[in-house]
Formats: sequence, C-alpha cells, structure tokens
Amino acid sequence: MTAIAITETSSAPLLVALRGIAREIRAQVTRNAERRALIGLLELERDRLDDLGITVGDVRTALSEAGGMGAALHASRASRALRCAPRATSSH
Repeated sequence: MTAIAITETSSAPLLVALRGIAREIRAQVTRNAERRALIGLLELERDRLDDLGITVGDVRTALSEAGGMGAALHASRASRALRCAPRATSSH
C-alpha cells in the first residue's frame, strides 16, 4: 500500500501539467472558432450586420481584441440596442 501512495504522489505533478496543457488546447480551439466566426461575419453585407445589431467596425474591433472577442462584440450589440430601443411614453 505504501508503494501505491508513492506512485500516486509522484505522478500528481504530471497529471497537473497534462490538465493544464489540455486546458490551454481547449482555450486555443475556442479562440480559433471565435476568430473564424468573426471572419465569417465580415463576409456579410452591411445590411445583414445591421440586422444583427453590429457594424463592420464592431467586428474588426472584436477581431483585434487579444482575448474575449465575443465579449467585445456582445458589448457593442448591447450598447446599440440601448440606443435604438423605443422610448417609453407616458400615458398621461
């Protein structure tokens, strides 16, 4: 039983390193997918982008972000939605 404990203890740093590498690979795959999706948006007509609540500039800004590309685009859409939302009117 002591030999098993030593083996498990000695392999723990390797498992931690492998998990870290796997996490980085998943993050890179996600970033690549986001980048491809944003590049695909650039191929849309401006009217289509307008329907989505974004502009070519928004997409380019999102592409230039080091990380969190989707967050930058989401913020642009949210900001535009607030500007374009119909104003509540008083019924008095």
